[in-house]
Amino acid sequence: MICQCCVYSQQEINPYITAYRYIDTSLNVKEEMLKSFFDKRINKKVNKDSFINLLLCKQISYMNLSSFEKILSDSTIALGIEKTDASSRQAFYNKYYFKPFNLEELANLNTNKLPSNFYLFFSKLIGRVIIAEINYNSSNSYNKNNCSTPLFGKSVKILFVFNADITRIEKIFFSSIIRN
Repeated sequence: MICQCCVYSQQEINPYITAYRYIDTSLNVKEEMLKSFFDKRINKKVNKDSFINLLLCKQISYMNLSSFEKILSDSTIALGIEKTDASSRQAFYNKYYFKPFNLEELANLNTNKLPSNFYLFFSKLIGRVIIAEINYNSSNSYNKNNCSTPLFGKSVKILFVFNADITRIEKIFFSSIIRN
């Protein structure tokens, strides 16, 4: 069940806007997509010189840090999350799990009206971290107004670590995953 009653202030929306703008304009994201979505059919849709058409989903979903465990264990990055919570999948889940909800303000960011097989999802801001996930769905089965985090397929996850006052991105990490 999705909570329809969540209202965010502009200050709470700003990290999503910052992360979305980075994803929408970054050559690093395109390169990660080319590495992760290695299927020739997909690579025809993503090349370094072309615009990547992403559909931004307004549903905010729980995402764990497990695909970034190696990066986080080797790092001294301040996440605004207790180290024990960040290093244990179960501890993180127990403390930070939430039911998905729609963030209506995200719908205003996505002015894209073109069809796409690439879907962008966000997690909730936890500490100084937002996780984004770009998923390729060959069937085009998601409705951008009512999509949920995919359960199958290839994805690129992006971990955004913000500064202490959550106004600027300090670090960005990428991870590729395949769900079976």
